Amino acid sequence: MEKKNITSDDVRALQELLDQTAIRDVIGQYFYALDRRDFAALTACFTSDAKAEYFGGKTVYAGREAITNILRIIKQFKFTSHLISNTMIKVDGDRAKADTYAVAFLVVDEDGGNGQILVRGLQYLDDLVHGREGWRISHRVHIPTWQYEAILVPPTLPHTK
Repeated sequence: MEKKNITSDDVRALQELLDQTAIRDVIGQYFYALDRRDFAALTACFTSDAKAEYFGGKTVYAGREAITNILRIIKQFKFTSHLISNTMIKVDGDRAKADTYAVAFLVVDEDGGNGQILVRGLQYLDDLVHGREGWRISHRVHIPTWQYEAILVPPTLPHTK
């Protein structure tokens, strides 16, 4: 097998892959931390001066502490699960843009297990920067795209014969 010399183009392509992987990790950490109610890990996803626009820009929060504080609203749900469906990332040096689609399952449990599940389609438009802490979200736009409600039923195994 012939050994290939690594070119500067190869190094740039590898760096872009490494950056994209690190950015996917930050986006994944955001959803994981949100679902686990790990607000310290959630805060770490943002730059200190980050801005976030929720509901398509109807509400705007400045600073990662303010963003984390509004996201504490997640505690009103008994359980949540955010699933990332796809993400496109464009890296430009120490800056990047990410466009992520996700589906959120939000369980509203009313007395005795009678409740509902809100299922929401979401889009996240992120600007990210690479700094001392690695890649972090500097600006996020959260856009709900669709929603439906379902009846909550307890998890059970199918009956076997």
